[in-house]
Amino acid sequence: ARDAWFVGFTADYVTGVWMGYDDNTPLTGTTGGGLPAEIWRETMVRVEDGLPVRPLPERAPAPPVAAAPALPAPVATVQAAVRNAVQNVLQGLFGRN
Repeated sequence: ARDAWFVGFTADYVTGVWMGYDDNTPLTGTTGGGLPAEIWRETMVRVEDGLPVRPLPERAPAPPVAAAPALPAPVATVQAAVRNAVQNVLQGLFGRN
């Protein structure tokens, strides 16, 4: 790989660490979960030193959706008729069990 990245966030900051060479030379022996993650952690521990621990911001949950109303009787009757017709065709093609 030519680069190693780690990006993380806290309640107050989004921070990224990049390791690599600016001349496109391959970077060997490290991945984003290794040294870049350690650098990120050490940096954020110092940046947030003395700050109160805060929960991550969250979106409010969507309001509950009401259940769909029951189908009117004519629609339910048509659906049952279609279901029976399909079942009869399939039984005619493949036989009865």
